[in-house]
Order: sequence, then C-alpha cells, then structure tokens
Amino acid sequence: MNIWNKNYSDFSKNQQIYRQGFYNMGSELYIEIPSKGYFTIEFAGQVISNATGKFLFFDVMRGNQLLAIYKDGYLIARIKSITPPQPMSFEQARANVLEIYKSKKEKEILTAKAKDTLQNFKGTDIGFVSREVNGSIAGLNESDTRAFVSQLFDTNNTKGYVILDDKAVVYDILEQRLLTNNINNNYKQITQQNVAMLKNNELIKDLTNKLLKYYEVKEYVKR
Repeated sequence: MNIWNKNYSDFSKNQQIYRQGFYNMGSELYIEIPSKGYFTIEFAGQVISNATGKFLFFDVMRGNQLLAIYKDGYLIARIKSITPPQPMSFEQARANVLEIYKSKKEKEILTAKAKDTLQNFKGTDIGFVSREVNGSIAGLNESDTRAFVSQLFDTNNTKGYVILDDKAVVYDILEQRLLTNNINNNYKQITQQNVAMLKNNELIKDLTNKLLKYYEVKEYVKR
C-alpha cells in the first residue's frame, strides 16, 4: 500500500505510516493499493470503495485517525495510530558511529599491512586458477575464493592485493596461460577472437605511429 500527502510525495509503504502532524487542516490523503481486488477504505469519517486501488480523501483533520482497509468485505488492515520517527539517543548514535569508525580503521590497517607484505612478498604457489574456479583456495572459503578470483581477473596488475571483508589476499602472478583443458569450445573461440582483435588493434596502432614519423598528417574537413 502506498500513501502520499497532498503533494503526492511517497512517504509510506507496506501498510506503515510515519509522520507526526501529517493530517493538517484541509490536507488531502492519497492511497494507492497495487494489489488487485475490490477494496473499501474507511478514514476520517469517509468511506470509499472501488476496484482501481486508488483512493483520495479530502479535508483530512489534524491528529491520529483510524484507517481501516477491507477487501471483498473482509477487514485486512487497520491502522490505529501513527508512530512518528524518533531521533536516536546519544548512546544509540554513538554505538552506530563507533561501528562505522571501527570498520573503517580495520580496513585501513588491513590495507597498510597488505602493502607492507607486498614489498617482501613470499607466498604459496597455488598453481593456475581460472575465472570459473571450483572449490576454494587455501585459507579462503569458497565465497572468498570466488570474490578474490573475480577481482583478480578484473585487474591488469601482476602483483598486488585484494581486500575482502576481514582479510587481505596478497598475490604475485608468476605465469599465465591463455587456455585450459576444462574450458568449453565456445569459451575458447570467444577468447581466441578477442585475442586476435587485440593483436590486430595493436598492429594498426604500431603501423599508424610508424607512418606518422615519415608522413605529414593533414586533416580535410568539409564545412
């Protein structure tokens, strides 16, 4: 159920209302029910029934007022009072801010340690991995492994680190293989096409740069 004020600015959904003093003298209340059916709404001494799910109440008085919704003659929802939003207490706000600050500082410390480790990195050889990795890497669960490998294949750095939720993975790529036996033929063909296109683009770029050294480039623009 969606409820708007007279400016039709949505401020409530899912049969909940949160605004104190919303019902000012002479204000309007628009209610829209996306579900299909024949509905009847009682509010502020007014009763409206229809199958469109759209209801507009006029001259809504200030204060909490009972709102009841019926579908096919059966009461399905009743709002007895309005609970306005309340500001957090200092202790509640302090606890939330501390959690955010703690998480931020932990990530900063983790990043600093990863950078330091990267300077004199001596890791464990885990062999070759593919983007469609199955299972997990030592020290990581399957979810962290997939997240690490996904970020690894999205970077051009052969040496670096990946920050996961509460851990950092430092890596150093020693060797790369274009294809593996467990990749299907369609994937191989797509990869071969991408590599061929990349090589072609690089050749054209090199050729263009070579020609620029010997020939003057003139641009003719028809106005």
